Amino acid sequence: MTHPVITRSEAVVERHGVRVLDPFRILEDPAHPETAAWQEAQDALAAARFAELDTAGPLRLLASLERPAIGLPRAGGDRRFHTLRGPEDEQPVLIVTVGGEERVLLDPLELAADGTVGLDGHSPSPDGRLIAVHTSRMGDDRCALRVLDVDSGAEVDAPDPVGWVGDVAWLPDASAFVYSRDGELWRHAPGTPWADDVRVLAGQGVPGAEYRLSIAGTRLAVTLVHGSNIRSDVFVLDLATGGRTDVHIGRDVLSTAFFDADGRLLLLTTDGAPNGRVVEAGEEEWRDLIPESGDVLYDVAVLDGGVLAAHRHHVVSRLTLYPVDGPPVPVALPGPGTARLGGNGLVSFTDPVTPPHLLRLDGTRLVPGPGPAPVPVPGVEVRQEFAVSADGTRVPMFVLSPAGAEGPLPTVVEGYGGWGVSWPPEYRAHRLAWVLSGGRYAWTNLRGGGEYGAEWFLGGMRREQQNPIDDFVACARHLTDLGLTSPELLAATGGSKGGLTVGAAITQAPDLYAAAVMNMPMLDMVRYEEYGVGGQWVDGFGTAEDPADFAALVAISPLNRIRPGVRYPSALLTVLDHDTRVDPAHARKLTAALQDAGSKAVLRRKAESGHGGSSAGRARDLHADHIAFLAGELGLKGNVAGA
Repeated sequence: MTHPVITRSEAVVERHGVRVLDPFRILEDPAHPETAAWQEAQDALAAARFAELDTAGPLRLLASLERPAIGLPRAGGDRRFHTLRGPEDEQPVLIVTVGGEERVLLDPLELAADGTVGLDGHSPSPDGRLIAVHTSRMGDDRCALRVLDVDSGAEVDAPDPVGWVGDVAWLPDASAFVYSRDGELWRHAPGTPWADDVRVLAGQGVPGAEYRLSIAGTRLAVTLVHGSNIRSDVFVLDLATGGRTDVHIGRDVLSTAFFDADGRLLLLTTDGAPNGRVVEAGEEEWRDLIPESGDVLYDVAVLDGGVLAAHRHHVVSRLTLYPVDGPPVPVALPGPGTARLGGNGLVSFTDPVTPPHLLRLDGTRLVPGPGPAPVPVPGVEVRQEFAVSADGTRVPMFVLSPAGAEGPLPTVVEGYGGWGVSWPPEYRAHRLAWVLSGGRYAWTNLRGGGEYGAEWFLGGMRREQQNPIDDFVACARHLTDLGLTSPELLAATGGSKGGLTVGAAITQAPDLYAAAVMNMPMLDMVRYEEYGVGGQWVDGFGTAEDPADFAALVAISPLNRIRPGVRYPSALLTVLDHDTRVDPAHARKLTAALQDAGSKAVLRRKAESGHGGSSAGRARDLHADHIAFLAGELGLKGNVAGA
């Protein structure tokens, strides 16, 4: 495969007596004429490659697997608000229910007919008369905030750009709300100019801060999540006096603070409990409401009669009701899957073959809730496996196979491993599309995620990032050892932090994979701090300014492990033209390095999408590219033409 050539430079990164070559430095600058010409040639190369592939078949199959998706309702007075996306909808619409009657309150297609504007969040006022809505364009992480009159649907306040999405906390009388803008908290009274807003909290010097807010009277509970997602600060502001009470600050503890109906400050926290607990945070002492257990506590919902808690047991959800008086009571779920909790006893449940749907707690059992009934996908078997990593750690993964299939099949193994993000069993159309085409699909639960609590999370971050790479490689080897696949039939895939995991795996164990897909990937860990918002992730990745951190970053950085004469897997790297989180320079530089080393690599740019998401059609288009590429590389001969 003839590939475009970029001039190699003599650029070097030198830190702490270590010199690291950086020959493709020019590709960090998209405006440089040579970079622009190189990118144009890469676009032509990708177009020619995909002209040889069948993407129409995967598109049809993906479309056939779309199911109605209803969001957990939120209450405002006697009104209920939820999102709903039908199988043919480009974006979810916002629905309001009044007196049992539903109507569309906001359809993003009315804001942009091409589907490029999406609904990121909504927060109704306590009386339900007004609602604050976050929207973003083309998956941009930055959003706009607007206020709607619920009865008329008219805008009370035109959109105001506020940057990163955060919570909105309405005052109890609905006269105003607190929101985040550019790392600060502001109070806005609907119907007044945004320029007249009052600053409630100045910036706290935390890059990439995200605020979670809860309010009781004039007390505002603030959870400030650091950009690394390794720690959160919790404090309470008195909106009347301006006073502040710190709960915990500056420690590697993750908490979410919220008030219950009685105005008690509760914390879902890892403080003193790596697997999580719920405490009442009194001024003098904390009192356990839900003590730590052997399973990971990840979600709670306060009900009139107690607290409903969701734990993960080996990644699978378990529900328990903790009554005000009496012992805990298990609440049975429909099967091994994932539950998310909402208000009024509503639960969203999904598993790998069943799309998300709502259930309702009736006493101590779950019954069907509002919204469409789920339609499971037939013909797919699900199993959980455990691999053994390099240091002896057991690593879970879930494997989907065609029903009754035996022997090795073309297999995709997917990984992430970072930021405390868990990968539980849930419905994903792209995984099912691969299996219904005749292949196997596995997704892994690597260290750096939140599947086993804070220790599992920290075991894959900072200087421990070789662990999730080892975990991922171990999972791939386990699949081959079981005879479910072979290196000639195995592909690795991951996006964002998962792109780093995959890039590191294929450069450390290149003979284990035939192909790889890296979507919006981080790949140049030696210079990641220099790109876009990368500097805000230092607490999670480490910094080149620290000698030990730098050594760890060089060791895992895929870009810096490419060597001539080594056969690397065929690679597809996809970048999104509105990605404001991970700079496409990562993918450009690794593409050049792989091609320069004699390996097949394709760089594919996708339009009108960003790191924060895209319309349903654009997401299907991206997944169809991945499926078509991997089917071609692994020789998948099944029903890839569609259902």
